[in-house]
Order: sequence, then structure tokens, then C-alpha cells
Amino acid sequence: MIQYYSHPQKLDGESVGTVVSFRDVTLSKKNEALMQQQAFHDALTQLPNRVKFNQVLCHHLFMDEQSFALLFLDLDRFKYVNDTLGHAMGDLLLQQVVERLNNCLRENDCLARWGGDEFVLLLANVHSRQQVDAVAVRLVEALQAPFQLKDCQASISTSIGITLSPENGRDAQELLHQADIALYAAKNAGKNTHQYFDDLTADLSEHPEQHPVQGVPQSFNSGAKL
Repeated sequence: MIQYYSHPQKLDGESVGTVVSFRDVTLSKKNEALMQQQAFHDALTQLPNRVKFNQVLCHHLFMDEQSFALLFLDLDRFKYVNDTLGHAMGDLLLQQVVERLNNCLRENDCLARWGGDEFVLLLANVHSRQQVDAVAVRLVEALQAPFQLKDCQASISTSIGITLSPENGRDAQELLHQADIALYAAKNAGKNTHQYFDDLTADLSEHPEQHPVQGVPQSFNSGAKL
């Protein structure tokens, strides 16, 4: 990439020509692009990272007319694979997981790595729960076939928590919290499934005696996702 500058030359107030200089900025532009990539993308999977996803989420919230679904995904049994086969195989597994998940999505959806074996997904312009259900089922089914990790095979699944906007609000942190609560519910329901935050609140209103801790079922407070 070439950048040029022009410098008009005057003598006694009259234009007598222009000096033009050129500079090759290819390397600096490549370095700038690399820094942007590293700042906003996960190095292992090349997915948007948490910082970039929050920007995307806030953009969709700013566009008041847009409805979307927010999904939290957590890999079931990933820790076991990572502990038994090693971190290198765990990294390879994550890369293969991302490839399968991306094949289920549209171009305007945003899948990001939230950290560890957790991913977050924004489904843009959704108009019905059935539309979200179809994607969630595809995501779950996409991970059911075994993964070939060099000389080993590994079987995992995914649990998914879902919240909808604007139905459940337009606050970024609140929506993320709702999707996380729904994810715990999916884990509690036996894993390898998806759960809506709306259904939890409906269940809470019908059976408040079963959920004594600030509207969150007791089983959700038990600790780590496995």
C-alpha cells in the first residue's frame, strides 16, 4: 500500500509546482491489522473475544428496532477430555467445535469465545422462538458425533442457555446474566439440551416455594459447570 503527500510550491505568492512524495505503508498497515485482530479475537479459535462481543451486543441494543436471541453455550465433559488427553488435544477439540458451530450459523450471527469452554452467540433478527429452537437444536446435534483428535476420539455435548431481547429487556449485563442462569438450568436438566430464561421465570411465578433464593433455583447455586 502506497501513501502519497503533495506539497504545493509557491514563489512570490504564485504557484510554481507541486512536490509529491510517496511512502510504502504496507508493513505498518499489516501491523495495525494484526494488533486489531489480537485485541478483539481469540488467538486459538480466531473467534471474536469477550471485548468484541460486548461491542456487537451493545450495537444491537442501540438499534432499538432489532430483536435478537442471546445464547450461552458450555461444553459438557470438556474438562474430562482436557484432563485425560492433555491441553493440546483440548485446544484441537475447541477448534473443531468452533468449525462445527460456525457451519450452523448465518453470516450475520455472531459467535464468540467467552472463555475456557464457554461460547456466547447472538442470533440477529429473530422473529419467533421456533426460529431460535431450530438453531439451538442444530447446535446440539452438531456436537453429538465423536471428534477425531489425531489418534484419539472424544465425545462431548453442549448445554445452552437462551434469553430473548427485547422481551427480557435491553440491558447488556442483565441479558448475559439471564442467559447464564438458563445455561445452569440446562446443565441441571441433564445437559445436552437448551433452556430458555423465560421458562424459568414462568416456573418461578407458578411455584415460588421451590425457589427461595432471589428467584434462582437452589440447584443453580451448587458450583461449577462440568
